[in-house]
Amino acid sequence: GVDGLDAIRAVLDGAPRRLAPRGLLLVEHGFDQRGAVRELAAAHGFAEAAAREDLAGRPRLVVLSAPAP
Repeated sequence: GVDGLDAIRAVLDGAPRRLAPRGLLLVEHGFDQRGAVRELAAAHGFAEAAAREDLAGRPRLVVLSAPAP
């Protein structure tokens, strides 16, 4: 898509049906997409458990906790 987040949207749409309650989902994203991924995740009921940078120190991964049932 235009913003490069269509694949992440699809994962977030389907993940709650596949994860155990409060299971973890790791989402790798573009270096400039962390804010948008956080917003999408929150809109899908996920809570952020952690965020990590790549070896160059750029934002690259968020760890999300699945919504409770």
